[in-house]
Amino acid sequence: PNGFFQLTNIRPGIYFVEISFMGYQTHKIENIEITPAEQEFHAGNISLEPIVLQVEGTEIIAERPAITYEIDKKVINVARQTTSVSGSAVDVLENVPSVDVDIEGNVSLRGSENFTVLIDGRPTILDPSDALQQIPASTIENIEIITNPSARYDPEGISGIINVIIKKKTMRGISGIANMNAGLNDKYGGNFLISSRRGISNMFLSANYRKYAFPGTQTVENITSANDTASYVFSDGQSMRNWNPYGLRAGIDLELGLMDKMS
Repeated sequence: PNGFFQLTNIRPGIYFVEISFMGYQTHKIENIEITPAEQEFHAGNISLEPIVLQVEGTEIIAERPAITYEIDKKVINVARQTTSVSGSAVDVLENVPSVDVDIEGNVSLRGSENFTVLIDGRPTILDPSDALQQIPASTIENIEIITNPSARYDPEGISGIINVIIKKKTMRGISGIANMNAGLNDKYGGNFLISSRRGISNMFLSANYRKYAFPGTQTVENITSANDTASYVFSDGQSMRNWNPYGLRAGIDLELGLMDKMS
């Protein structure tokens, strides 16, 4: 334990001693001569120098998953969704477990339309589906799905909460973003957001419009019997349903402190 070592019964000759230990530089003593007249050699105290490694900085890069499951909620990373460039919050939620969206954009959570929509943790006065349709996906950081809300959310009678976290803008001055998208079957849309940040205030204006067409076929077959007379009516044709949602949102945020914000 104290590093002492002794070698005995060494034949006359010229030797060298090499001392090594993990994490330290190897120490070598050469030209040690043992003769019949000089049969002892004292190496004395030997100090080993530690090895110092210089490692360049390491950068670890990992992609956030599309959906993160936490204890009380699941968090949707909007940047990993294909609709993050265009569309609205409704488009982001279409492929999220426990959320259903019909062809007219009506949203239900766990099969119920009785849920609450929060924007940055604050309630909105709009209908839940209308509120989600008016938020451009490009302005959203994350969407939190809370299916078992705690008492602080006043959850009585609701199936859950959808909390939309908006991207935080720290740049001063005027900034804006606009998106357009198009698809098959006469499907297209667009949205824009413009904001002006001055001091503690941030004014914003956003709008979105989408046009969806739902082509289909319809077959009707009726057989009516009355007074020993039977009538048969058969019709076959094509149908087209159009859905044109649009929204306009404006407001002002006042950042009163790190934890206080007025909208």
